Amino acid sequence: MWKSQDCLYCRICDQSKFCVDCEGVKLGSELVYESVDSKRLYRCAFLQNSENCNDCFFGFDLKGCSDCSACVGLRQKRFHIFNKPYSEEEYRKRVAEFNLSFRSGLNGLHTQFIHFAQNFPRKNMNLQNCENCLGDHLFNCRNVIGYVSTNSEHSHWIERCDGPIWCYDQIQSGSPELCYECITNDNGYMVLFSLYCNQSHYTFYSDNCVHCDNLFGCISLRRKKYCILNKQYTKEEYEKLTGSIIKKMQQEGIFGEFFSIEMSPYGYNETNAAEFFPFTKEEVIQNGWKWRDDLPYTTGKETLTSQNIPDDIKNVDDSILQEILACEQCGKNYRIIREELTFYRSLEIPIPAYCPDCRNRKRLSRRNPQRLWERICKKCREKMFSTYSPEKPENVYCEKCYLKIVY
Repeated sequence: MWKSQDCLYCRICDQSKFCVDCEGVKLGSELVYESVDSKRLYRCAFLQNSENCNDCFFGFDLKGCSDCSACVGLRQKRFHIFNKPYSEEEYRKRVAEFNLSFRSGLNGLHTQFIHFAQNFPRKNMNLQNCENCLGDHLFNCRNVIGYVSTNSEHSHWIERCDGPIWCYDQIQSGSPELCYECITNDNGYMVLFSLYCNQSHYTFYSDNCVHCDNLFGCISLRRKKYCILNKQYTKEEYEKLTGSIIKKMQQEGIFGEFFSIEMSPYGYNETNAAEFFPFTKEEVIQNGWKWRDDLPYTTGKETLTSQNIPDDIKNVDDSILQEILACEQCGKNYRIIREELTFYRSLEIPIPAYCPDCRNRKRLSRRNPQRLWERICKKCREKMFSTYSPEKPENVYCEKCYLKIVY
């Protein structure tokens, strides 16, 4: 999260405020709920791959729309329901009939929208203002292979990055250059095999070092130069010793890769890796990785069952802030905090029946996997790459054919 305010249960929601249960909602979005990979939204819910929209509920690939519900692939439209135009008066009346402040009404429209959206073709990859790029959710990029990234050039296998140049294997980094195998090395130059080393240069195998130059195997340093294992050396001593270390590591075949997964302080099942590559406990242990059994949650402590939560948000009073709820899917206990309740009331949407973890998994399931397949455009029959696997039922079009439909 970057430059955000009053956001709850969100990830990668940069420069936004008052967003709840969102993934990849960015750039001035406000009052947004359960939306994915979108930007510049206002008072919207359940949108995906959309931008510059306001007062829209349930939508996929909407651009410049307002007051649209359950629509797909619209451009600069207003007062549409299921892609059909209405007068403003008719639109308000129809939306009121959906009873979206009721959980039953919201779920009903959600089900209808899923079936409706299946009738529309999908673009093979979500790229905008890109040249020679492969991946998904790339914006203003050139010569890039990656996902959920912006303003990048000549970089491969990047994810959740902004501004990397000539970088490989980067995760969640801002403006790195000539960096390799790193996590969050913002404004770094020639940082390799390191994590959280921001504003640093020529840094190798280090962790959480800021404003540093020429480090090897260091942790938590600030404004230091020529250090190895946090010990200070002269420039000549540093260059001689690092050369010996690298030569020794190369002989042992361990130089050139990120820190081994066995060194992680976390169990596999409490990391993001488990969301992208789910393994069982037995598989994790067989690989020699950590697994955590005592994850911090409770079950059976609920003081209010989901059946007793008022269906309509208008009938929910502040007493719910004192209650313990139970997830309808996994049974884990969760609570509603005041800021959350205020948000639900402002958008007139019901209290969620699932815990934050299950809501997160449901949200991620709406996105395509971070993989590429070779497919045939359903329209022109040309070969293309796509993040839609061949087994998926959607009709997938190349960008050229898709744009002819929506414009």
